[in-house]
Amino acid sequence: MTDHTAQEPGMNGEQSEQLPSLADRPLEEIESVAEILVEVRTISSQLTPEEVRTELRARLERAGIHLPSNDLDELVTQLAPSPIGGENQRP
Repeated sequence: MTDHTAQEPGMNGEQSEQLPSLADRPLEEIESVAEILVEVRTISSQLTPEEVRTELRARLERAGIHLPSNDLDELVTQLAPSPIGGENQRP
């Protein structure tokens, strides 16, 4: 597991490769996205991947942030619980 407690602000090289449209955005916008991700992560275990996507998109839109679908998909992959047996199941 990776220790996420000692991260520096901004995106590292790997993150900017995974989310290219975020890498070109102002730091304030990246910080807003990070805050939204933390909020959604706290509830993501209670949601299906599609619900995580819907919630994430809604919160980003309320903040005035519009991400391309491929970047949104990458964020959902990082947040959503892994399906068990290939099916989306709630705990």
